[in-house]
Amino acid sequence: MSTIRFGAIATASLLALALSACSTTPTAPVAGTDEDRPAICDDVDLTRVGYSPYANSGGYFPFVEQGLIEIFEECGITVTTSDPDADSGRQVSGIENLVAGGAGAVIITPTDPLAISPLARRLQSDGVLVVGLATSIDEADITFNLDDFAFGLLEGQSAGEWLAANRQGEVPKVAILHQDSGGDPLLARHAGAIAGIDEVLGEGNWELVSEVEAFQEDTGNAQTSVILQANPDLDLIIGLNDASALGALSAIKASGRTPGVDVGVVTGGEDQRILEAVLAGEVHSTIGLFPVAQGRIIAEAILRYSAGEEIEREQIVPVELVTSANAQQILDTIP
Repeated sequence: MSTIRFGAIATASLLALALSACSTTPTAPVAGTDEDRPAICDDVDLTRVGYSPYANSGGYFPFVEQGLIEIFEECGITVTTSDPDADSGRQVSGIENLVAGGAGAVIITPTDPLAISPLARRLQSDGVLVVGLATSIDEADITFNLDDFAFGLLEGQSAGEWLAANRQGEVPKVAILHQDSGGDPLLARHAGAIAGIDEVLGEGNWELVSEVEAFQEDTGNAQTSVILQANPDLDLIIGLNDASALGALSAIKASGRTPGVDVGVVTGGEDQRILEAVLAGEVHSTIGLFPVAQGRIIAEAILRYSAGEEIEREQIVPVELVTSANAQQILDTIP
């Protein structure tokens, strides 16, 4: 068997795919003989693949789904999504239903890694391929993870640069909307953000006035409102994902402040509204993940693994800082 080392080529593949033209509709299943199908479909006996994201909303998970569909449907394989909407119990039962419905492989971003572990072991014993996405699953056959510390570090460095340019001579006040309940990777993202600001401004030259859990738009809005009431002189807020930052933007505007002027905003993710806010100057920067391209690469890895090729278990997905200089280019790749 040949060894496919996607970790070594992921960056180039993602960038190339992300900057190519994207279809606005999924590729239709290819009918006819085996000769009509791409060679990557050969020797694959999957008919259905399950997808269980953390929550199928925002600027990341739905676009991963799009990339999965584009590749799998070329092989006549159906992608079925079960959206737990960040609910652990719903995710477990949803995955069980996916497998009962014929999914031979399941892609999972756990809402609670501890709850998923026994289920993942059970799925493997039943011959189901388990793929972890964006959060570690020890039992997964293949994992596609961000370097979350590097992700957070980019956010923190960008935040520090905005503060250095816009709050010179001050000790700026910063708040962080995090997702620490997601486990070690998201704790690493949180730590990376702090390290990034320290790297630019110097430790002790800024004040972290609030760190709260908020990873969806509604909680991002509510928590930011509370933070602003307690810290009316807040200088910058980091939403460690794009959904929380969207909520923060709404709360900043509702308070009568101007995002990007009165309160700086830095985040990560490619929600279209965030990219538009970057272009408008309301958000200083975000982190590009190229989710459609990620979905395609994940699908191709599953196909090769299912055909008997040896796949390196741990894959690292690259990230890129997105500012007003390149946001339109990224925006143009979103289907």
